[in-house]
Amino acid sequence: MDVIFFLFFILLPITIISILIYVLISKRKQRIANEKLPILSAKAKVVSKRMRVEGGQYTRTLYFVTFETDERDRMELIVDGSEYGKLIEGDLGTLTFQGNWYKGFERDI
Repeated sequence: MDVIFFLFFILLPITIISILIYVLISKRKQRIANEKLPILSAKAKVVSKRMRVEGGQYTRTLYFVTFETDERDRMELIVDGSEYGKLIEGDLGTLTFQGNWYKGFERDI
């Protein structure tokens, strides 16, 4: 009984809290790293699009777009829903980004 109490009421909450702290610190480190990077622009092509729905009763949708630059580098960036709807696979233009943050895409005319 004492072992079950220890595992359930002490070890489990400590583990869950530790994981949450780790996730929050990781996200903060990524944000700080992105903020330090310059905003860059590159000629790019929209290669693919995908979305992921998360949650149960309350859901949210994450939208991802993969871009390929003229140097053949690929990057998948999270975009908001309105940008996701505007971009079409095969679009060519200028991608603006900061680290792994999407800043915009302007199509070539």
